[in-house]
Order: sequence, then C-alpha cells, then structure tokens
Amino acid sequence: SAPVNYTPSRKKFGGTLIIPEMRLNTRVLDGAEIKNVNIDPSRYVGSSTPNQPGNVAIFGHRVSKGREFYALNRLKKGSIIYLLFDKKVYVYSVTEVKIKSPKDKNLWQLGSQNQTLTLVSCHPLRSVAQRIVATAELRSVEKSLG
Repeated sequence: SAPVNYTPSRKKFGGTLIIPEMRLNTRVLDGAEIKNVNIDPSRYVGSSTPNQPGNVAIFGHRVSKGREFYALNRLKKGSIIYLLFDKKVYVYSVTEVKIKSPKDKNLWQLGSQNQTLTLVSCHPLRSVAQRIVATAELRSVEKSLG
C-alpha cells in the first residue's frame, strides 16, 4: 500500500506553530540539534511530519535563546495548538501536560500511528533536570489561507 504522504526534505519542512494560549506564533525548524533549537523550536528528525501517521515532536527553549516555550506550563487539557505545514493548518487539542525525566524512553512517544504532536522543553525554568511535555491529538486539517 502507498504511504499517506511523502516525507518532505529537510529544506522543505518549514512549519509555523501557533498557540493562542501562550501568545506564540513562531516558525519551526527541522532537526532538533542545539544549533537549531537555539534559533527556533525544532522538529525532532526521527519524528513524523503532520501529514503522516505518527507523532510530530518539537523541542524548544523556555528561558535561553528564543524562549518560545516559556509559557508551555500554561497549556492544559483542551488547549488548542495550530501547526501550519505544507499549505494546511493542522489543529491539535492538548490531551496532557506532564513532567518527565529526560531519560524517559517515552519522552516523545515515537512509534504511535495516531496523528499526535508533542512539545518538549526543559523544566523547571532555568534548569535541565526534567522535561515538561505537552501532548496533543490531531482534531482537524484545514486549508491554509495563504
């Protein structure tokens, strides 16, 4: 059987993350290496893309550099997240926000065939001791206005 969609090349990923509850509207880079995360939130390369089954894992800073995920702790069950990608708007609803160990093997839940989104950052503020992890499920896909 044919795949749901192709995986865009690294240069083509270019997404935009919008989280009204956090007053966040930022681009998402591809490749969650330090050099990228220091610029903008970045998708973990081993994770899915929004147009495919699986989990999209995005890492970002809360305090240093861009601080885009500073208010990640404000998210709660039902919070809405928009991910603009490939001329479509993927609308996610947060299912849980948890504090996890950075060594947790399920930190970003790779392997799921559900279309999910996981946002990961260090926790608490100014510490790398733990990770705050917000998980969301895809609710709808809409055509972009752009």
